[in-house]
Amino acid sequence: MMQFFTEHKRKLTVAAVAVIVILFFIYLYTFSRPGVWHGDTFLYRQKDGSFCGSDVFAEYEMHIMQEENFNTKIDFRVNDTLKSYKLSYSPIANSPYWNLEIFENGTSVFKGKTISNDPVMLMDENEKLDIHFSVSTTSDFFETPTTEELFPTNAKLANWTFGGIHEVRGNLVMLIMIFVFALFLTLDLAFPRLFFLLEHGLDVTGGEPSDYFLFGQKIGRILLAIGILVCIVLSFTTH
Repeated sequence: MMQFFTEHKRKLTVAAVAVIVILFFIYLYTFSRPGVWHGDTFLYRQKDGSFCGSDVFAEYEMHIMQEENFNTKIDFRVNDTLKSYKLSYSPIANSPYWNLEIFENGTSVFKGKTISNDPVMLMDENEKLDIHFSVSTTSDFFETPTTEELFPTNAKLANWTFGGIHEVRGNLVMLIMIFVFALFLTLDLAFPRLFFLLEHGLDVTGGEPSDYFLFGQKIGRILLAIGILVCIVLSFTTH
């Protein structure tokens, strides 16, 4: 087996690089797909303008329609249960915020105003903050949320209405960390003595890295590879 790798080292290296490049472009495509976050679940935008996604608890589907006279209609389905929301709003004079009333299946469930824009926060008529958060589907794996808890909150509906639909699947911070880790790993593999020279080159003449340094270098490469894999996972699970 070792003889096979030795004889075909160049071909295997080219093949490995080609596979890595293909996987990288697949990753970027998935990373950049547009949609919206609902709790810890990402709903991908479909060709017909709808948004679909799923987690261990349910399948989700959403349709958002901007109507005339400051009205937005949102149909949201959790498995086989469908709710229709209507958000009616009007600008507050000399303010960047909005008066807002939310209807669920024709019944008013919120009446008040927005008090911030990013993210959108709500205050009802009694000046009470509406700060109910969507259920996190990973916060307690052993506690199954009810169907009712899986529907979007008033604040989430308002964010989709006023904040716009412009999210992507991946986390940009994680992508930057992947780039940094990959850069260090690539430089270390391409120029094995580079970091030794940078660290000790001015202190010695004609020196060679010790076995201890080489062992630490191998451990560092493994840690960088693990870091890249962890960041890839986190880039799709954090937002």
